[in-house]
Amino acid sequence: MPRQVSLTIATELDKPTPHHVRLLEIGFPGHTLRYSTHEQITWEDSLWHPLGVTIENVSATEATFALRNEDNSISALVLTLPLDEVPVRILDWYGGDAEQIHVGLLNGAPQIGNPVRLSSRGHRGAPMYPNERIAAPEFPHITPAGTVIRWGNDQLVLEVRGR
Repeated sequence: MPRQVSLTIATELDKPTPHHVRLLEIGFPGHTLRYSTHEQITWEDSLWHPLGVTIENVSATEATFALRNEDNSISALVLTLPLDEVPVRILDWYGGDAEQIHVGLLNGAPQIGNPVRLSSRGHRGAPMYPNERIAAPEFPHITPAGTVIRWGNDQLVLEVRGR
């Protein structure tokens, strides 16, 4: 025997149910790519395109994903740009707000083909170092080797650390 539900419940049951969508944002220099795993979405005043992205594995510390590369545009992009400092963000979206599940940086070794496979490491496992040497003359406030430091009755001499 079929169950009877109230008009309010029947109306709610007829509404579309938001489904789980993953959003991928890759911040290449000069242009940020935004992908959606299902349909085209407008969120945070940006358009997220469903252009053949597959998120294969994701956690707070690492993520792997594949981008469709039928016209070789993605392979051209990743082969001409440095990838080691490109920010990546992956979110879960359920029709309204999104929850950030991964923030990191691209690893520098993509798998080229169709699709292009990329991976990202989370910020916790991604040490950030400047792209220059930390030494004089750029950093004149660093105490030079050979400097004598007196501490109470003791004396320390700064040495150059071996490389």
